[in-house]
Amino acid sequence: MPYRIALVLLSLMFVISIPAQALEDAPSEKIVIGFPNVLPYHAEDDDGNVRGFYIDILDAVMGELGVSNYTYMGMPWGRALKMLEGGKIHMLLAPLKTPQREQYAYFSDAPLWPTYWGFFIRKDRQEDMAYRSYKDLNGKAVGLMRAYWLPPKIKAYAEKNADVRYGHSEESNFKMLARDRLDLISSEYSIGRYYLQSLGIEDDVLFLKDNLFMAGNHYVAFSKKAVKASFAKRFSAHLAAFKKTTQFQELMKRHNMKILDVQKGDWKIVN
Repeated sequence: MPYRIALVLLSLMFVISIPAQALEDAPSEKIVIGFPNVLPYHAEDDDGNVRGFYIDILDAVMGELGVSNYTYMGMPWGRALKMLEGGKIHMLLAPLKTPQREQYAYFSDAPLWPTYWGFFIRKDRQEDMAYRSYKDLNGKAVGLMRAYWLPPKIKAYAEKNADVRYGHSEESNFKMLARDRLDLISSEYSIGRYYLQSLGIEDDVLFLKDNLFMAGNHYVAFSKKAVKASFAKRFSAHLAAFKKTTQFQELMKRHNMKILDVQKGDWKIVN
């Protein structure tokens, strides 16, 4: 892809002066970076081309590190975590940091991007789709994704008291919501914005930002079995520095990424 090639070449300009010993802690074999297929963050098309906001960030940071021997591998989320734990992949985009995962992975000190989880509804249903407590789910048609995490208490309550419908894709859930065949759907803010724009339904659907059920950060994770801690630290330092550059701001604009201005509502935000 021309844009990715240009981005990598631009990043490499910053590492001409890096001494050879600075790369000694990088894996000697080709670095495999795993990711789940979900836009706008990262995805692989039928021709094997990868794209996304996080892909462009990784290309830039790896270029600044002087590392070019790496590849991306798309895979389901559950498999990605197991491969990271077993050292079958070196790095993973873009998990939340948890104590369990920190047992087998280093995490970048600097996050990639904030993430917010909540419900989307139709704008013309705001009056009867208020979401302030579990009871507001009673009898509602709620669209979920089996592969996505949902707070256990909310999931258990919804499955018992709401009409839960598991979609086969984010896109299908948003189409069902737009057609008024679902009352609410659970999704991540940036993922939802991507589908609202691609489906042309931004004016019809809104995100209930004042009552999130989860907010946190996406990170880069490094397998402790495949990557040295010093490399993870160096990567993290370069990531933090890159996020302060105009190049990062340009990537935000290119991918139409926005940080959500949220106020903590009636739901406790779980990190």
